[in-house]
Amino acid sequence: MTAISSSCRSGLVRAALLGLGIFQLHGLVEGQEISDSPPPDKFVRRGFARVALIGDYLYIEGGEVSQQVGDQNQQGSRSNYMNSTLSIDMSKSWDAKTVPIRIIDNKISGKPPARSRPAFWTNQQDGSFYVWGGMVSYRKDRVMPKFPELYKFVTDGSGGGKWSIETPSNPDFLRTVYLTELAASAATDETAFIFGGLAGEWTDLTVGWGRTEIATGALAFNMKTKTFEKLGYEETLVGAVAEHIPQFNFGTKKRGVILIMGGYIPEKRVDGNSAIDYSSVSSHLFDNITIFDPETRQMHYQTTTGPTPPGPRREFCLAGFATKEGGYDILLFGGESKREPGIDFRYEDAWILSLPGFVWTKAPNMPTQRRADHHCTPAGKRQVISVGGTAPGWREPDPAPQGLMVFDMPSMTWRFNYDADAGDYESPQVIKDWYKNGLAFLFQSDNKDVY
Repeated sequence: MTAISSSCRSGLVRAALLGLGIFQLHGLVEGQEISDSPPPDKFVRRGFARVALIGDYLYIEGGEVSQQVGDQNQQGSRSNYMNSTLSIDMSKSWDAKTVPIRIIDNKISGKPPARSRPAFWTNQQDGSFYVWGGMVSYRKDRVMPKFPELYKFVTDGSGGGKWSIETPSNPDFLRTVYLTELAASAATDETAFIFGGLAGEWTDLTVGWGRTEIATGALAFNMKTKTFEKLGYEETLVGAVAEHIPQFNFGTKKRGVILIMGGYIPEKRVDGNSAIDYSSVSSHLFDNITIFDPETRQMHYQTTTGPTPPGPRREFCLAGFATKEGGYDILLFGGESKREPGIDFRYEDAWILSLPGFVWTKAPNMPTQRRADHHCTPAGKRQVISVGGTAPGWREPDPAPQGLMVFDMPSMTWRFNYDADAGDYESPQVIKDWYKNGLAFLFQSDNKDVY
């Protein structure tokens, strides 16, 4: 499913299907029993969700899930959108085949509509996460706000929490922007940033039927003052992924830096056509990383060394750990490449980018199918949890039980179980050897060291 095939979302098509009495929920006849967290033996695949680790719990929000219904293997079906928020207890070790997944009450006031691929960020200081935009369900009863809304979930410390609509201190600002999907997002301890994305009738009612708008520049949201701000860049960016690195800084306020990787740079369309020709767009490759300074709001660029991940790609996964030596190691894996219209290629590779050397190291491929549209988070002291992924469809059962995979960073090994007692983080030996051999160089920008 492409993010921009708005013709299949036509109200005329939906009306025709309803008139014939054959409308289905992504292939599942309405009224059949489905779950946002199907039992492991009924689970098929999960995708487009976002995840956050807050306290002892991993939260899963949004996206879609496909599953067996009765004895049916979802012949001709796709997936259903999640209406619930899920959580997993991370204070104990678990196996992906048997780990319980809690379904949090979906009738909580302020819960965002069922959405896929939203902008998403956490605020560890108050134990919360935020949802902005995303693609809405195909359902005939889909709910969309008349104007853009920002949603906030405050955790309760026991695997639950409460949703609310976060009203900004400058609410009129929301009438000047579109809700988007496929935007990159990351947050410092104070401000969240949303870079690029696509808007259409499936993300924002005000865009208009059959149109696609490509977001220009970035948005900033101060979580303390609740103020939105538009940053005036001309660049468009779709499907990139961002990661906040707290211990590297350009300025004196110690806001860290945000790395932006991958994605495509389509030209702004002026004819309102909802199609993007991905064979003609430019893309962000991985031999030159974009670095955003949250303090000055300026973009910088840094070349990398070593073999680089092949591209172009979007909807991959990033998660990182600080090192004892003051560096930062980031895992990248999976993603998709839209090299030609209508053809989606999935990656199965994994890489580690180590700072300050900005050196890429190839890690073992994931032991499951190629995948994109997954999300991941660092967990414990040394592991990365990956949730979901499309391959590209929804009918093939995911080899990862319940869509859960675990990557142990120091040993660079994949597994399907999480070790809550794993030791402290150490860079993989191959990265330690690279620095030991004197190949490291200082991360520089404008002839100024950044740490």
